[in-house]
Amino acid sequence: MWLIASLCFVLFSLVNAHQQRIIYEQKLSSVDNELISFGNESLAKYFHYNENLRPTHIVRIKSAVDLENSRQIFTVHFEIHSNDNDLIYECPVSIYDDPIGHIRALVRSIVCISLKQDPHNEQLIGGDVQRNANKIRFPFLLGAQVHVEHIDFDKVNEYDQDLFQQFQRIHQKIYLDDKETNKRFQIFKENLNRIEELNEQDDGTAVYGITHLADLSEEEFTQYYLNERLSSSKHISEAPKSLKDPLKVSPDAFDWRNESAVTDVKNQGQCGSCWAFSVTGNIEGIWKVKKGDLIPLSEQELVDCDKVDEGCNGGFMTVAFEQIIAMGGLMTEDDYKYEGKQHNQCQLDKQKVKVQINGYLNITSDENGMAEWLANNGPISIGLNANMMQFYFRGVAHPRRILCNPQGLNHGVLLVGYGVEQKRSKSIPYWIIKNSWGPHWGEKGYYRLYRGDGTCGVNLMCSSAIVN
Repeated sequence: MWLIASLCFVLFSLVNAHQQRIIYEQKLSSVDNELISFGNESLAKYFHYNENLRPTHIVRIKSAVDLENSRQIFTVHFEIHSNDNDLIYECPVSIYDDPIGHIRALVRSIVCISLKQDPHNEQLIGGDVQRNANKIRFPFLLGAQVHVEHIDFDKVNEYDQDLFQQFQRIHQKIYLDDKETNKRFQIFKENLNRIEELNEQDDGTAVYGITHLADLSEEEFTQYYLNERLSSSKHISEAPKSLKDPLKVSPDAFDWRNESAVTDVKNQGQCGSCWAFSVTGNIEGIWKVKKGDLIPLSEQELVDCDKVDEGCNGGFMTVAFEQIIAMGGLMTEDDYKYEGKQHNQCQLDKQKVKVQINGYLNITSDENGMAEWLANNGPISIGLNANMMQFYFRGVAHPRRILCNPQGLNHGVLLVGYGVEQKRSKSIPYWIIKNSWGPHWGEKGYYRLYRGDGTCGVNLMCSSAIVN
């Protein structure tokens, strides 16, 4: 008798659970507007309520039922477009919904993935054909139906795996074998936690997410993309003792891109040649200002022919200026193409040298003085600490000093302008920095960094070529 009663109880529980599952599934077969609105508001907070960013589509919704806790968990994949730089992101927002207690909350912090990849890669950018065919416009038209994929509750934790697979597809990441794939996945998961911390701890308006560098450890990122030799340079300045108001500079904003003095964003690849890109960018701009022609110059010449610096293993911008003078000038990018590796033999053809410089100078570390020099003369070659740049999406980065040591310079970049972002009643001054990781990174290849307090050592290694 006891056995029969137990069996009846178990059968009743299973039927009841099945009925509950059907109810939840029927409820989710159409859009729950309040729930979508909650996800949309959470996204707005993630993007610091930036008016230039808006969700345009729902790509998919995944749902699962947690019967034990009487709640359902689902992930809404929003597609986000930016009006100011044409970048696109996909943002999975995982929410749990307790229909009894009327509670909605994020299951975990939001981490978005950039859908923009290297334009030189001809494969589809932003996902696959099926993904784009199934997405629907947001906000919804009245009565619109959204496809909901129902999964088992024990698959809710596959969130990281889904993101990793999408990351692999978007950036065409192909690994040697299963062992390497698993290693990259473990690093990717660790980086998701780092991204969450960066979004929580940045004091500016920067947003961090999954970039093409998200499968690299900190050590690998430093080895392949940065230049730790910079921190040992004799040309690192002392920070000024007194800081002026960064909002009191004349002119109050300037951008050499608007003056056609900046070439297209380039890509150094997995070669620590950032110093060479910083130098050519500076000379390109100064030559334009002095001579009137914007000529893309050869970084590969510096990587191969500068025998003092170390090619893909790093170098110093001021040493490169000296070497350019010794070599007699720079060839164009077309005549000496960049290959992302160092050759044993220099292929400099002095008959094809297009640009010469007459010297170089170090520029003040006072940021107001830097801004005034830039506006009057041209882009500035600088070094900075790039540890926070691996996952940068957009906005004004203002990392805390404990996370971005000003003395830990490890990346050569180009300062092309400055400005002020208005955020509600707050004015946020920033630098505009041209990077060399391709136009698919950051704000179309650019980085905005807080201006006025020496953030990440932006003011400690500033120099420029002299063109008479």
